Amino acid sequence: MEYLPDCVLISIFGLLDLQSQLNVARVHFRFYAIMPLVWGSNVHLSLFELDISSADLRLCLCIIRRTLQVLRFNMISRENFDILTSYVYPNAHDFRFSTTSFRLNDSDILMIIKAFPQLRTFSPIGQLTGKYLADIPHLENLNANHCSKFQVSSLVHIMQTRQLKALFLDIPFWDIDILLVKLPTAGMQHLEVLLCNETEFFTWFMNNLKHLKRLKQLSVLGMCCPKTQLELAGKLRAEGRHSLKRLEVQYACDVYFHGERIQLDVETFVMKYVNDLSAKMGRISHPFRHSKRLLFYSCCIKDADSFGRFLQLCQHVEIIEFEDCRFGFQCYTFSAPRIAKHRATILQLYLHGSRFVRNNEDVAPMAWSVEGEDRRFKLHQTKSKINHIAHNKMLFTSFPVKYYHCFDFNDLP
Repeated sequence: MEYLPDCVLISIFGLLDLQSQLNVARVHFRFYAIMPLVWGSNVHLSLFELDISSADLRLCLCIIRRTLQVLRFNMISRENFDILTSYVYPNAHDFRFSTTSFRLNDSDILMIIKAFPQLRTFSPIGQLTGKYLADIPHLENLNANHCSKFQVSSLVHIMQTRQLKALFLDIPFWDIDILLVKLPTAGMQHLEVLLCNETEFFTWFMNNLKHLKRLKQLSVLGMCCPKTQLELAGKLRAEGRHSLKRLEVQYACDVYFHGERIQLDVETFVMKYVNDLSAKMGRISHPFRHSKRLLFYSCCIKDADSFGRFLQLCQHVEIIEFEDCRFGFQCYTFSAPRIAKHRATILQLYLHGSRFVRNNEDVAPMAWSVEGEDRRFKLHQTKSKINHIAHNKMLFTSFPVKYYHCFDFNDLP
């Protein structure tokens, strides 16, 4: 191996997993010297699932520290944090982590700032008030959801001093000051992505939509009332936003099945926990002309005829998924030629974990079959890539038409 040219060794070592690469680096000085070249193109390092020793962690970070740009790290001990912050990562701009046996406090943020001088995207976890987050000089994307002691005063300071592009709130324990404090509107003008809970949204942002001039994606958690959703939709239209990237509702589905009342184009619909969905399907008047993806999660579909009529209306939908749904009929045959008759694109239908239910009790898995063949209809017994937010949360995502290609807030865990 020591006689092989560097380019060959780099190709060979590049096929190994991280732990094997670390083992190889210890074998020979030449292999150690080559490893930065092996990792040079891998500027994204994930240490979430790897059970790595302190010695290997120190070796890995020492080698990759100058080229690293994105780091994901599950720190199992305080020693991991101390090793991490003993180096400087001059090109790292995205740092997200979890902790196992300990929690960070505010003073630890100062060590992170020193170690990551170019940090732009940050998702901190710990007993943090947010006191020093405004001191991160290039901060643009912040997820403060896991800061257990986060304070309103810290948020005000951050928005006064930093031009945030993405902000993830939904803080579990706010103090009473949330109702008394107004956020600086100047700090809202650069926001492109905002995720918050219902209280945070109506306290700080609902009446400031005009200041959210660059907003591309808005997610409000915990908002289940259809009237509230329609009120927000009206305000969005008034501010020139005529499209929804995603609408997720649960229990009450009037907004979904009377989409013309919103008068906004919705790209992805997610419907959850709706009983007797078939009765609603029978009264559908909105043709889903601008919908590409539909997900029904833990819903009840009782009537086979309404189910068939619903499929006929989805001429423009590209993906439909029924996940963990209950059906009042056990067998159903899809007619591929009939479904595809008026379609210009392929319909991908996903059925995952659905079952036949009688008298509110699970009886058997569903028996699905396809009659005929047509390239414009595909049936899958698996899950699609459409996801839903956890129970008791509602997502309402909007973007102006000119911002169609927008930042994906799912990148901020």
